Amino acid sequence: LIILLGRAALTADPADLAASEYLERVHCMVAGAPRIDLDLETAVQSACRSLIAAGIAKSAHDCSEGGIAAALAESCVSGEIGATITAAPVAAARWDALLFGEGQSRIIITISPRDLSETVAVCERESIPHAQIGTVGGAALTIGDILTVPVADMETAYREGLPSALGG
Repeated sequence: LIILLGRAALTADPADLAASEYLERVHCMVAGAPRIDLDLETAVQSACRSLIAAGIAKSAHDCSEGGIAAALAESCVSGEIGATITAAPVAAARWDALLFGEGQSRIIITISPRDLSETVAVCERESIPHAQIGTVGGAALTIGDILTVPVADMETAYREGLPSALGG
């Protein structure tokens, strides 16, 4: 299962695009500043560390650089497996904020289905929002009906992107 720590739902908050990679690379803008709740950040980090220490979290990736789409893509490439995000996003009209917003205090973890109740207990103990947003498996990253990209294509872009950009 794929669990989002730090938010109880996928959101498309335009404020999450402030000072993001997306804003700079796609729109050539550096604007705004990310918002952070230090108490929430501390609690999310504590929950994640607890889940890792207990052997429950099979993987963990923050959403700070590039947003949820980049975190999921990097996880798929490093794990050599796809993922399907099935959670219905809130305000999906802002797909750019949903996919590339860098809202703070968000970590994506993967767990075995048998560990769901313990994961929920840790999140409740730390008083952090959390949501099951999808599952691991397959040969592509699929985020609802917004996008589907084969893991092999993501890996090729990752491995060959810099040499290609440098003309090598």
